[in-house]
Amino acid sequence: MSRNSEMKLFLVTLLVAVSMQLGVSRRMRDRSAVAGGLRGVGAGVGEPQKALLAELEEELGHQKELQDKLHAFEDELKNTFEALPKNERGAIEAPSVRYALHRLYVQRYGWQVRGLETGGGAWDASSPIAAMGDRVPAKLRELFEDRLGNYGLTLHELAVLAATMDNMFVSDVQTRLGIVYNARKKNTSDLLNDEDTRSILNSYIHSFIVGSRVEQLTSAEVLQNDRRFARLFPRHQDAHTLLNTLVDNEAS
Repeated sequence: MSRNSEMKLFLVTLLVAVSMQLGVSRRMRDRSAVAGGLRGVGAGVGEPQKALLAELEEELGHQKELQDKLHAFEDELKNTFEALPKNERGAIEAPSVRYALHRLYVQRYGWQVRGLETGGGAWDASSPIAAMGDRVPAKLRELFEDRLGNYGLTLHELAVLAATMDNMFVSDVQTRLGIVYNARKKNTSDLLNDEDTRSILNSYIHSFIVGSRVEQLTSAEVLQNDRRFARLFPRHQDAHTLLNTLVDNEAS
């Protein structure tokens, strides 16, 4: 694809790359109904009656995207999982789950996810489900909390949680990107030239860093955030230069 050709398929990939380069951390609300610890943590007694994935599908229906990711996530988590302490079920509990997920997202994407970081320098018993915030249905959070708190997570169950969170993050990116498209009077099905691509990606990064949570973000605020970013970050041109370089590399 030439430098001046139209493109749209690289947008999400580019956003991930830019987040890694800029050191942008995921700003997820640390909202948990089990603040200070996880319900039943350390129980690790017996076996649940249903497989976690089966319970998940009862709540949400069949999730093909989730199924497609599970094998890859299990492979990536396997070595970390095997090195962590287990309960009598052979499962890992809240501190180890937080560590495993934290390590997975750092290695995969360069993400620092709020709710998965250490608590005061230690991997305490706080619920890693807090990283989901309110971006998933309450019943889904309760399902994971119950499984983790009462049984711990096996490798497969850990992969189910990781893939569910990954889908949540991708949905967040797509929703925010759609709002930016609307602010720029573009449709998400449009093919974009280089100038429009840079404009949309710059606005996305601006709103990601200084804007509202995606649930409150509006098209009008996207345009305001472009101006706010320039005022708040005197070296914003350095970030734009990096972004433009990434766009050029993908388009060449």
